[in-house]
Amino acid sequence: MTYQAKAKYIGDVASQYDQKRASNIKWKHELEAVQTIVAQFDGAQSILDVPLGTGRFLECYERDQHTVVGLDISSDMLLQAKTKLKFNHADYSSSVHMIVGEAEKLPLGNKSIDYVVCIRLLNWVSEQILKDIIGEFSRVARKGMVIGVRLQHPMKAFDFFKFGVRAVLPTRHHIVSWFNFIIRSILRFVSTLKQMVVKLFFNKTKQGPRNIATGYTLHDKKNVLSLFSDLAMDVCQSILIDTRVSYLERKVKPYMFFLLKVKDQ
Repeated sequence: MTYQAKAKYIGDVASQYDQKRASNIKWKHELEAVQTIVAQFDGAQSILDVPLGTGRFLECYERDQHTVVGLDISSDMLLQAKTKLKFNHADYSSSVHMIVGEAEKLPLGNKSIDYVVCIRLLNWVSEQILKDIIGEFSRVARKGMVIGVRLQHPMKAFDFFKFGVRAVLPTRHHIVSWFNFIIRSILRFVSTLKQMVVKLFFNKTKQGPRNIATGYTLHDKKNVLSLFSDLAMDVCQSILIDTRVSYLERKVKPYMFFLLKVKDQ
């Protein structure tokens, strides 16, 4: 299986990742939410942070000296995390172990970690792959997990009065999303045209492996909560980061952080 992140999060993209996002209000709310949730852990725990990225949540784990396994598919992102750890958290470095790996195939044994933390990944995978990844988290986690995911659910009449005109006015996010959609559509057209030409003149097609990332995916809230329940996970806390709404789609799109605990814990 191939992964876009292997090719995308390298070089300057990795080295400038924090710099381009640090001033974003959502970035700050994510950090605050992780701090709030991790502060509730009872004493020092073992934590799997996947994807670790540049190690933005390491400061949240340092206070209570949690042992961390940081997994990421991009070695360049882990290099940034190692640099940050060396300069900002040198005394804590022996408690952090970084490995290159895939979320679908965690190189850890059953119930080998206390908590799994996963932020900014699950909306970039299909529904089936989301189930596979959450299933892997459930396999390795003894106590629970912290999940960040943007969901969607049908709009109710009350939502119109709750969100008002800001729901129908295009935001900066919408404009950027529309622009990216146009670019992706053009690239898909060029790719399809290329395949047709190759098939027509060379009588062969290139069949690539499945890719984990299929574009940004909004997951149905009811289905995700049902998945948690099926895996014997209780939602102990939920934190709303922000909410987007679309009257054209008649959808409400909350960005939620969940603290899940294994039942009977």
